[in-house]
Amino acid sequence: MLFAFFWCGCSFALPPETFRVDILKFEHQLVGAPDWETGPPRSVGHFQLRIEVEVNGKPVAYKPYGLLISMLASSEAYWDGNSLGANGSVGQSADTEIPGQLDYVYYLPDSLLAPGKHLLNLEVSNFHADGKVRFYGILVAGYLDPIVKPIITAAYLHIYAGCFLIIGLYFGFRFVTNRKDFSLLVFAATCLSFFALLIMEYIRSYYFYPYPWHFPRLWTILILSYLISACLPIFFSIRFRFRWLYLVVIAQLGLFVLLLTFNTYGLDPTTNFGMILGFVLASGICLWAVLTRQKGARLAFFGVLPVTIALIVGYKNYDMVLYAGFSYLVLTSMGSLAIKERNDRQEREEALLLSSRLRLELLQKSIQPHFLMNSIASAIDWIEEHPPKGVELLLSLSEEFDLLLEVSERQLIPMEQELALCRAHLKVMGFRKLQQYELITENCDPADHIPPAIILTLIENGISHHSGVVLEGSNVIFRLRQESTDFGKLFRFLAVDEQGVPTAENIVKGTGLRYVEARLKESYGNNWSLNSRPVLEGWETTIRIT
Repeated sequence: MLFAFFWCGCSFALPPETFRVDILKFEHQLVGAPDWETGPPRSVGHFQLRIEVEVNGKPVAYKPYGLLISMLASSEAYWDGNSLGANGSVGQSADTEIPGQLDYVYYLPDSLLAPGKHLLNLEVSNFHADGKVRFYGILVAGYLDPIVKPIITAAYLHIYAGCFLIIGLYFGFRFVTNRKDFSLLVFAATCLSFFALLIMEYIRSYYFYPYPWHFPRLWTILILSYLISACLPIFFSIRFRFRWLYLVVIAQLGLFVLLLTFNTYGLDPTTNFGMILGFVLASGICLWAVLTRQKGARLAFFGVLPVTIALIVGYKNYDMVLYAGFSYLVLTSMGSLAIKERNDRQEREEALLLSSRLRLELLQKSIQPHFLMNSIASAIDWIEEHPPKGVELLLSLSEEFDLLLEVSERQLIPMEQELALCRAHLKVMGFRKLQQYELITENCDPADHIPPAIILTLIENGISHHSGVVLEGSNVIFRLRQESTDFGKLFRFLAVDEQGVPTAENIVKGTGLRYVEARLKESYGNNWSLNSRPVLEGWETTIRIT
């Protein structure tokens, strides 16, 4: 049976009308065995290979030719009985064999390439192949062609890979300066992994490594491909806040294990299927983001979906589709990230404007003319009737304004400072209303941080919108309780009418609650909730921070 097989570099051969070398017959024999078998050997050992070839046409004079042998084996070559050299050292066992290179070019003088039939004998041993027997091809071409042309191809691919290196490093440094956005870290890891994948794919073109290194290289390519495949859905899940990220990661890891367990078609198909899996999951997440109308979702979806379809439909040209498609995906993802960055910048600018407005509103609310004038009028009355009490009122008023000026420029303040502000205000209002106000706290952590004046605002609402509260002697009591839950922190503020029934005025959301909501949104985004409702004791306001 005729056997002909060619390495992926068969395009190095000269045009058939000038010079061509055809393989007519390929036989092998285990050393010491009596019979010859057709085709390359399929086991590990020490073999003799006999290959009949036919030279058609005359070689170009004075042009050096080479015999390229690509196999997981050490070898010695003989052309019509003439020794061409050795690749490594052929041995009788793994101890005596010195592994040769995976791809090796023997010099073949043009004097040995006379037209007609020739016999190529190879003595090979592949004891270091670990049972993975591979014979990739035999080729006669110009001596430098199998060396130079792959290097040229690799050079272009390395320039291409360098783009992903720069992109990966850029977004990696951006994550270092903005540690809150983990999508930047995952995107950087994806680009750097793809850079490493290209390097590992084409390192064979310019580094003729020993053949035992071949399968570790293939496993490295598989690991890098799976890393890229895992990063894609994670990136889009973080980018669009996909709530079932953990389920996606677990499912993908399970499918990776299945692919590796039932690896019946070789490492290349297992690698390719794993990569396609990541694109399919990423497409599903982007589709979910489009359906939920998230910003930048359409651009991301039309970036990943065409690549997914192309990889499935054009599977036979997997490498070409992946290299072209991945660059398209990265460009669209960078566009999506640019849109996200623009929106985030707008939100930050709006937040700064809101913060400035809230600081101004806090000061305006606290030094409004009727509050300040009434407090001064009360101080004058107290000074005339009871000077020490008048001085105490002025000191409390001064303390309140000092605290307000101190906290107005800050986004978060310690609970201890907030409670001090509240008690200073209650002391002032006690002098004005001729009552004793008291704030009772339960489980409030003094070191915990909250937005400034939100508890103060609730107290002001309690004083202005309630005819009274639960009375204990002559005291007016407000209660604040802090609770820790599985979903974050919970603050309960209780204000009660004398009759224990909230008035209709309590139900209307005034400027006070709008200020509290604005402060919470400024500090916690959407990770908070505020609820104000009637309870048996009166009126309760709860703030939940997740």
